[in-house]
Amino acid sequence: MTKVNKYLNNSNWAIWHKRMIIILRLCKVLGYIDSTIKCPSMDKAPLSTNMWTYNNIYATSLIMHNIELDQMIHVDEYGNSHSIWNNLVAIHESHGY
Repeated sequence: MTKVNKYLNNSNWAIWHKRMIIILRLCKVLGYIDSTIKCPSMDKAPLSTNMWTYNNIYATSLIMHNIELDQMIHVDEYGNSHSIWNNLVAIHESHGY
């Protein structure tokens, strides 16, 4: 699992965010986080849907394994990586760190 050297906490959003964007690009899952890669229809492309689901779970795992335990309250482990990321953005960018 690819990890940053300092997990997300209440005071390091800006640097953590930059480092995570690099990791997400490196692991080829940024499109799942920013929602530019949409989930295909299970009826039309079941294999592609399964691959999308796998990559989305991988993106979610990258986020969840790079945050401090106290940040887990902001993460819905049943949500998709895009909604988890947006939750963290909303919480931490509003505080300005």
